Amino acid sequence: MVWYTSNGERLGTYDGHNGAIFDFDVDFDTEFGLTAGADCAFGLWSVCTGQLYRLVYPRSPDRVTAVRWACGSQRFMVCVFGQRKSHILIYDFDPKKWCDPEINADSFKPAITMPKESETWTGHTAKVAEALWGPTNKSVITASEDGTIRRWNLETEDGDQFVYYNPQHKKTVITSMSYSKDRTLLIASGKDCTARIFETQTLTPLKCFRSDKPLNCAVMHPTLNLVMVVGGQDARDVTTTGHKSGKFEVEFFHTVFEEKVGEIRTGHFSPINYIALSTDGSHFATGAEEGNIRLFKFDNDFKHKFESLEKSFVDVVSK
Repeated sequence: MVWYTSNGERLGTYDGHNGAIFDFDVDFDTEFGLTAGADCAFGLWSVCTGQLYRLVYPRSPDRVTAVRWACGSQRFMVCVFGQRKSHILIYDFDPKKWCDPEINADSFKPAITMPKESETWTGHTAKVAEALWGPTNKSVITASEDGTIRRWNLETEDGDQFVYYNPQHKKTVITSMSYSKDRTLLIASGKDCTARIFETQTLTPLKCFRSDKPLNCAVMHPTLNLVMVVGGQDARDVTTTGHKSGKFEVEFFHTVFEEKVGEIRTGHFSPINYIALSTDGSHFATGAEEGNIRLFKFDNDFKHKFESLEKSFVDVVSK
């Protein structure tokens, strides 16, 4: 579903899938949208009209768990999961062909499939929670519920990988992954109550932020040294505890010092599954298990207050 952020008016609904939708991504010009469905299909849509151009079932009965447009919108990525294997499929995109109803959906095949089929499995063994394109579209980065983050090289025949794996938390479910503004860093959240910042090219871990709740999403502010995380206990346990113990708030951490600097109550009464920041950092939106999306605006003097707090941290460290 789509709303205008300026006034909360609902624009419309995209109807077509026959199951849960795990992911949605819009191209740079807000012309085409991609959806990832539990019905084993990904969808191509007209964003402005809601028209469904086509549903494609790339590896049925494998579920489609993530989709992402490449920079320039000439390619897109589709992640599928089944039988404890996640494949990453790269498709070339020609709007004339993909939007032509006369062309059968079965004729669209991926240009690249990673990893390649072999006797020894070298890819993710659980659902891919998030997928990102690397700089200049020469690589893709995937985060999985199997506890690994993998960077795939698209310029090699076998798609060789850099892999981050946390040996201290072997069963950690990675729930989200997103870039810093300049894409030199990425941040991932996990069910082990941590969010971690990595260097994009090598996946070297740089920072770790520790919460007291399982985390579902983490983002970096585009202009301030600020990390924001959300989560909460599993939905199945919410009915047995009160609102306070559910911990359904947004927590703020300083990017450099890794210290918690504050939190805000959101009004949600269930786990917060996602948080998204506007490109200028003035607004953020939260989406929760109970089905509500809430839009927040930072106070006009928030930047000044945060920088004053940051200065006090620097003074303490210097002493």
